[in-house]
Amino acid sequence: MRDPAGAARRHASLIERRLISAARIQLERRGYVFDELAPDLLVNIAAVVEERQGLRATPGGFPGRDGVETEDYRLGRLAIDLIDARRRDVVWHSTAEGRISPEMLRDAGSAAEKAVAAVFEGFPVKPKAKAVAASAAASR
Repeated sequence: MRDPAGAARRHASLIERRLISAARIQLERRGYVFDELAPDLLVNIAAVVEERQGLRATPGGFPGRDGVETEDYRLGRLAIDLIDARRRDVVWHSTAEGRISPEMLRDAGSAAEKAVAAVFEGFPVKPKAKAVAASAAASR
């Protein structure tokens, strides 16, 4: 499949679609509105999972005889950039990193959504959205 400019377009994987959807949800919660035709912000998402090996201390059978063993694990990294669509400049960048547990692998979509939420923790709420959220909380 080709896009209108003629470049080959690849299809997003299921996990990529979950990451994109989670980023959109986080932005909408902060007062931004999705506009495919005239966006103010572009979102760039990069995710990497690496196989790693680390050392872990193990208790020994005798005092002072602690051992060391290796363990294999997966390390996940997620980076999100928000880019000003008109200027094509990165205006915000954040990352999250952590070990990926077997439970996360079984429910990768949920794990992706939680990782995106962690990345967006420091992202500010749009000023108009703050006023709307405050008035909604006051009316309760």
